[in-house]
Amino acid sequence: MGYTAKLIKGLTYDVHGKVLRKDEEIPVSKELHDYLQDNKHFEVKANVSSEKLKEQKTTEKDQGEGKGKIEPPYTEALTEDELKKMQKDELESIIVGFDGDVASVKNNEERVALILKLQTEAGL
Repeated sequence: MGYTAKLIKGLTYDVHGKVLRKDEEIPVSKELHDYLQDNKHFEVKANVSSEKLKEQKTTEKDQGEGKGKIEPPYTEALTEDELKKMQKDELESIIVGFDGDVASVKNNEERVALILKLQTEAGL
């Protein structure tokens, strides 16, 4: 039996080691499914075949414009001031959204600098 979750409100959300991005349906454990079930920010489903999820992921990869292209977790660049107001977990979620290395930064100042760099590399 498969379970999925999709973030429907917000840009990114990090929970139990999974980073969910807006409108992206991902497979989750039963435990995480149950945890998110009553949260109005998520759409959760049970009994999703794992083959269907594999097909969806393959189709999404095939539709990509080019290999190695970073797909930003949002469509507009955040300013340094906006980033400085965010908490550690929010900054880390953004870094993960850019496939950045969270372990390479030690404090919020370094996290902000990395995000600004990743945004530039992504063309934002």
